[in-house]
Amino acid sequence: MAAGTAHPPYAQIADGLVALAQAEPGWATAIDYGLSPEGRPLRALRIEDPRRPAPHKRPAVLITGTTHGDEYLHIEDRLASWFLDHREGRGGAAEFFAAGGVLLIVPIVNPDAFAANKRDNSHKVDLNRDFAQPQQHVAGFEEPESRLLARWLAAELNRHDLDLRMTLDYHCCAGALLLPRSYNHAAVTPTEAALFAKISRLVPQEIDSTYRYGSSEKILGYDAVGTSKDYYRETYGSLSFTFEGRQDDEASRFAQHAQWWDRVLPLLVVEPNVLAQSRASVDN
Repeated sequence: MAAGTAHPPYAQIADGLVALAQAEPGWATAIDYGLSPEGRPLRALRIEDPRRPAPHKRPAVLITGTTHGDEYLHIEDRLASWFLDHREGRGGAAEFFAAGGVLLIVPIVNPDAFAANKRDNSHKVDLNRDFAQPQQHVAGFEEPESRLLARWLAAELNRHDLDLRMTLDYHCCAGALLLPRSYNHAAVTPTEAALFAKISRLVPQEIDSTYRYGSSEKILGYDAVGTSKDYYRETYGSLSFTFEGRQDDEASRFAQHAQWWDRVLPLLVVEPNVLAQSRASVDN
């Protein structure tokens, strides 16, 4: 399976999240945060270790995919099971959960377009230009998929006292990791810069040596506004990325993606929260 080709029905992927939650009570929770314009459930999964005491401001990571309906990679919908399978032991995922870490996963952000194998939603809107970006005077959130996702995320972070340390949105097809626009246009602390660099360098090391990393302008040749990564960065100060897979064979690299995550997650466990302290020093 690859982007733009045959894929399972959306109901199969959405039902799979419910099945995981039923099989792993406490560890996995399926959440419906609204409906698409065509009435499909917008569904997410939260993964956490229910045995761990909840420290103040637990580290959280948001993983999303198929914001463009024809850019499904068959990576985003398999990660939840992998994380649950590797929650114990000495790996990076286990370390993240042991520190109180929480994963929020939305494998299909744009289910109507996914079902139709089209880029834009059923209102013919590109959802990855519909996220608020105040620094660029983009109001955003005209579409329910992006608006409801942002509203759910804000409530989730507040309700469970989470600190959004990183976000990643899976796309296709440049073979690259894209950094947020605001990385180049706003203050970035030394701590954040070091983490951006470490996470980026791990892509060619763990996934594919030909994959690049950098800004959209550098990699794609244009500087988009209203993207999810820029919204998360500007709103929460998170380390936010877009991953551009390759259309023909990204699904075959699932093991490499999993290994990349296993190396990235421990980098986000910072005690005390150095990221928050460094952000505050810039703000002041």
